[in-house]
Amino acid sequence: MKKNLFVLIFLSTFILSGFAQITLNPSHDFYKSVISWQNRGLITTIPPTRPYSASNIKEILNIILESDSEIDKKQAQIYWEEITGKPWNIAIISDSNYKNQNSESSFLENVTPELNGNISLFHDMVNMGYQAGFSIRNAYFIQNYLPLYSNFYCDARFDPANVGDLGIYLNLNDIVSFRKNGFIIQAGIYRNGYGDIIGEGLALNDDSFHKPTFSLTYLNKWLSYTQQLNIVGATLNGFSNPYPKDSKLLAFHALEVKPFRWLSASFYETSMFGKRFDFSYLLPVPFMAAQSFSGYADSLMMGIRFKLTPIKKFALLTDVFVDDLDVNQLVKLNWNSKNRIAWNTCLEYTPLPKFIERMAINFLMVTPYTYTHWDFDNNATEEVSSTTINYQNYTNCGYTIGTTLPPNSQQIKISFDFNPVKNLKINLYGSYTEHANITESLTDDEKLTYIISAPGVYSTDGSIFTHPYGNNGYMMTAWNYMNFLTQSNKMTIIQTGVSASYQV
Repeated sequence: MKKNLFVLIFLSTFILSGFAQITLNPSHDFYKSVISWQNRGLITTIPPTRPYSASNIKEILNIILESDSEIDKKQAQIYWEEITGKPWNIAIISDSNYKNQNSESSFLENVTPELNGNISLFHDMVNMGYQAGFSIRNAYFIQNYLPLYSNFYCDARFDPANVGDLGIYLNLNDIVSFRKNGFIIQAGIYRNGYGDIIGEGLALNDDSFHKPTFSLTYLNKWLSYTQQLNIVGATLNGFSNPYPKDSKLLAFHALEVKPFRWLSASFYETSMFGKRFDFSYLLPVPFMAAQSFSGYADSLMMGIRFKLTPIKKFALLTDVFVDDLDVNQLVKLNWNSKNRIAWNTCLEYTPLPKFIERMAINFLMVTPYTYTHWDFDNNATEEVSSTTINYQNYTNCGYTIGTTLPPNSQQIKISFDFNPVKNLKINLYGSYTEHANITESLTDDEKLTYIISAPGVYSTDGSIFTHPYGNNGYMMTAWNYMNFLTQSNKMTIIQTGVSASYQV
């Protein structure tokens, strides 16, 4: 019998702040404006990853300030004052979240005072962005108070000072960038994103938890190449407690070519590994080849992206991130095989921002066991336990690095960005999501592996921590078949949200 769980979630957020940190926050409104300007042909060349250096930001703004669009020039002037103003700003962000699920209500209250700014040296060749403040809130496990499959905008997550019912968390980020002759070097601790759909990145999501990052990028009119190394937090194999137990490394690189004004194509790879440092992942060579020297023991994923803008103001964006493909079965047109992929397609319209700045419809799917990998206490014995640290799955301190949608899910989302008056931004969205627990498809004998195991060895909630390996080897139903949303019991989620920000 098919059973559906209906969840209605409403998120209302109002943020009153001084200048936010444009060189640290990849979800800043500036980057949405950049996508709009590019779709309308005002700019052509942008860095492949966010956030940009202050030098890149000023270069883009200068192009817009010299354009014929008075509306865009006014918006660019606001960003220009932010990036060129005083080297420090004080911001206070007040955030309230209300959630109603099965007639049970919950609230999350958060206040974040911070000092942030940007310092430029040597005629903008060197820039430093910083953010230092506190997150003061009424809950520790903030995910319990947020809409399903969403991230908290604040990076303060661990080790609070407690004052009554409130927790006070230290919130720090910084980035140093160097730019000259098309080369960009960036280093620091910050959030970063990759792809044309802000907040929906499959490999590097703008909303994901911050991480120490070092990147090198080359950029010109026709192509870009970026190489990046991140230090991320490793958690236990079968338990999603976000408190890190050790560190692991994420290597990323991407090549983008733009043969025509209306077309760009990209190829990118990631590799997650731990317990060692591998210099080969810093080289501009395919990770597939570099991985062979480690015995193919690392978690390698690769993706392709396309952006088509045949008509100004309209863009068709497609991003496919591949964890594993069963090529032998695909050539036989058998889709229900070992295919672990995430797929994101978006059609967006970015008119002249007199009132509506952006409209988009987005389809996202994540097949079972994508992003999920296991690790062993001992590679020789291939055994897992409740204390096994996972250096392979695609998480940072227990939070997903890519899309927040869990494996075995699909989603349709419609969103609108409004700019009704100066300095006021409003976002309205609605989404329909289906998710099912992949463990429902296992045989009784395979489920027995979970039942007889000690507590904490395996995750069975169908999340990114649920992997298809047991101490007796692969669970063949999980390993050989995709079983994408074929389960009898599905969770249906309908979400709607509105957020507003006013900058003073």
